[in-house]
Amino acid sequence: MKGRYFLLILVGAVAFASWTYMVEWVPFGGYLPRSGQTAERDFYFRVMAQHPVGSPEKALIEALRRQGFTTRRSREARFENEAVLRTNSPLCPRDWMVFWWTSPTDRITDITTRVRFDCFAI
Repeated sequence: MKGRYFLLILVGAVAFASWTYMVEWVPFGGYLPRSGQTAERDFYFRVMAQHPVGSPEKALIEALRRQGFTTRRSREARFENEAVLRTNSPLCPRDWMVFWWTSPTDRITDITTRVRFDCFAI
């Protein structure tokens, strides 16, 4: 009887470990299959679909803060504002970034995303 419980726990642990390796959390997308550039591309398209050029900046900032992003003035000359979210992964933490310009009427005039990897940064 004890052997069956041990085997059941072992199988459950292996199944959970394989699931956590095969999926990853993507801002604005939830958990998606892990497959290289797919998460970056999906992040870009989801941000663009939910907050296209011409949409209000206030809605974008509220959505970013709900996801856990920190917003600030951009350090890059190409963009006016930026938002960054650092996800903690044991081997490869990522910085999910959104950059945008705003018009005088507080509408988004340009928006893009970027994902930066800090693999094995200890």
